[in-house]
Amino acid sequence: MWRPDYLPLNGFGLPQVDFDAPRLLAFAFLFEIDEFLDKKTAGNFVRWMDDIDFGVNTIEEGKRILRGLDEILLTRGLRLNMGKTKILSSEDARKYFLPDENRYLTIINKRLDKPVKLNKSIEDEKKKIRSRFKKFLKKDKFGRWEKVYARYFTTCSKTQDRFLEKYVPLLLNNSPDLRNNIYRYYSNLGFNQTRYNHLVNFFESDHCSDDSSIFAVAKVFVDWKIKAGKIRRNNFVNLAFNTANRSLANFSASLWLLAKYSSSEELSNFIDNHVSTWQHSRFLSRQVAAILPKIRDSKVDYLKKVFTDSGRIDSLRIINNLDLIRNTSPISSNINCYLEHGTGTVKVYPLTKFLIVIDILNNTNLNSSARIELRDRVTKRINDPLYLQEINSLKIL
Repeated sequence: MWRPDYLPLNGFGLPQVDFDAPRLLAFAFLFEIDEFLDKKTAGNFVRWMDDIDFGVNTIEEGKRILRGLDEILLTRGLRLNMGKTKILSSEDARKYFLPDENRYLTIINKRLDKPVKLNKSIEDEKKKIRSRFKKFLKKDKFGRWEKVYARYFTTCSKTQDRFLEKYVPLLLNNSPDLRNNIYRYYSNLGFNQTRYNHLVNFFESDHCSDDSSIFAVAKVFVDWKIKAGKIRRNNFVNLAFNTANRSLANFSASLWLLAKYSSSEELSNFIDNHVSTWQHSRFLSRQVAAILPKIRDSKVDYLKKVFTDSGRIDSLRIINNLDLIRNTSPISSNINCYLEHGTGTVKVYPLTKFLIVIDILNNTNLNSSARIELRDRVTKRINDPLYLQEINSLKIL
């Protein structure tokens, strides 16, 4: 739940972030609503998180159900947002929900599943989608127009079609509801200079001021699989340095970028130069502790002292856990399984796991054959060229 800085905490709500935990809790919290609507509408309803649509035969019936919903929510300390609640005629509902557009996108996406999976040509389908989208753009921006727009981004992610790129800069600035779809779209398409410029310009602007956007853009940067190159790495390092002081969220995002793209010396200097920012923040101290494997040789004793002096027990626990994993001998099957990141296709190998891998591989107290075996295991699973370059550069004797 979004809360302006000038309002006090009320103890209610969940963060509006793209993580599974808040969604799962929200769904569980509203199961009672599902039961009520299922009974009152004979199953003629749809709910996604707190977004509910249901069909009725009369306006009076709709009002009765809304009153019942509000009474249930009141028992949970919530209320219906009447400013967003609408009762529509069937004609208005057709304009509002754009069922023809949604039906088309549902059909085309199902049709694409098999050829995409089999890596067959889908150029004809791409042309049809582009043509349909251009007609869609001419429609009035009414009702669920943005939700349909979001589905086009999802569809073009599936087809790996970059034609929506040209609309992104304006949408990032003016359409917050579409941002998560754009982030996923650009993450799926991967790095190119145009996408990089779009996201950097947004990231450095006043439009990117909420924590969710800051973290989401940084995640795209970290998830991109970019071939090693000094200029590109320096661009991300400079971006991290230049934006770190804007907010606590920006500092955390800078840590992520530097943990992937900087040298150990650059990251170590960054930690030193911003000690006043992170040492008194519980959240940021944990973030700093988590990137220890990148700077262990120069900073482990320093970080333990700072965390001890400032009473950051949870940050010390993170370091202790990293030490425990690093020093486990022989390397357990659980650790191997965790670092192999499952058995299916790896879309993105997590930065956090990569840091643990290099921490173990750098531990000369462990048997070299065990470290070589771990290196061989994980390099079969890692598909990021920067991670592979750093792992393969380690000398294991």
